[in-house]
Amino acid sequence: MSVPEVKCMEDRMKLTFYTAKPFTGRVFVKGMVDKDQCVNSFIGNRKLEVQYEIINGQCNMRRSRKHFYNNTLQNFNLKFHFGYCHT
Repeated sequence: MSVPEVKCMEDRMKLTFYTAKPFTGRVFVKGMVDKDQCVNSFIGNRKLEVQYEIINGQCNMRRSRKHFYNNTLQNFNLKFHFGYCHT
């Protein structure tokens, strides 16, 4: 799996990563597997690119602003439950 590309948008964060084989598992925020808005299932996926989006403030995402920076820090842990296509 590649290092995720992270795109911070006004209301959400988008993560894109690439796998060597089609990823057919699930991606979810640690501890939030029981909340549908925090889980993406890729069952039947045939692509090597996987995208996961999370809305700001959802799924226990923590947000803090540093006084000496113009940046906002978003903090959460993702879990990847792997299952690969066997072709």
